[in-house]
Amino acid sequence: MADRIVDLPVLGMVRSTSFANNIARGVRRRQGVIEATVNAEDEEISILFDSDKATIRGLVDNLRQLGYDVAHDKIEIPITGMNNKDDAHKVETSILERVEGVLVATVNLSADTLTVEYMSRYSSVKDIAAAVEAAGYGAEVKEEDLQEDTPPPPEAKEPEPAPVKPVEKPVVAEAPPPPTPPAPKEEIPPPMAAPPPVAAPVRPVEKPIPAEAPPPAKPPVPKEEQVIVRNRIIDLPILGMTSIDCALIIENALKSVEGVSEATVSFSAKEASILFDTEKTTIRAMVEKIRKVGYDVAVKTQAPTP
Repeated sequence: MADRIVDLPVLGMVRSTSFANNIARGVRRRQGVIEATVNAEDEEISILFDSDKATIRGLVDNLRQLGYDVAHDKIEIPITGMNNKDDAHKVETSILERVEGVLVATVNLSADTLTVEYMSRYSSVKDIAAAVEAAGYGAEVKEEDLQEDTPPPPEAKEPEPAPVKPVEKPVVAEAPPPPTPPAPKEEIPPPMAAPPPVAAPVRPVEKPIPAEAPPPAKPPVPKEEQVIVRNRIIDLPILGMTSIDCALIIENALKSVEGVSEATVSFSAKEASILFDTEKTTIRAMVEKIRKVGYDVAVKTQAPTP
């Protein structure tokens, strides 16, 4: 098995989570698809698939059956060397088998032209012309069509002029400051007679500081103003899933449990992510619901405390 991821730009999709989920569910039902994720903002679907069981053309056909289309290019190429319907069929088959991103290839035998619908991110006009030549015919591709496959070379930037270094002026030596004249000597005054002793001041009697009363207790918050957190998200590892349909069965079963707001089951991760109200249901009730529809939950066991 060779797993591969492709990103397909979807046309006609409404930017809504519910529409995105519906498209993803429809794509997951196709054989060979392992996982599908839709980005509603970018209008793009990312598909993980088994390339031995599915192709890009088959994935696009599936989207068209669901009522959507993908952004693609279209080109008409003159073909030389064809004489009958067998030649036309050979050209069409060679392109569809050799060029991965081709969605439709149709030959007009009377006009000797080939019309191709293709996705430029997975194939090119050069690939289409090579497939025609590999079948034994000629493709008269215009030079301008080949140039569209080649990205334009980066524009050459003009060299920036070197910065002009400013001319440094010579530093002129400053004249030394004039010598400071010596400070005059201070005359030391004669010692003064000691002052008579001063009587110590009488210290007033301090009054005891009364203890402050404790602050009043805050009134309790009314029940109607309290915020109660009741919603919780939990991830449960699921055992026994073998296909995308198994994930849809478990998802619908969980959504039927009272108190469950949202449930998403990933087949590739073998896991269920559940948003539920802790006052209306319990984890045990959800596990029992999963077991009732024929699956199980991997329960972690703790080692006994010595």
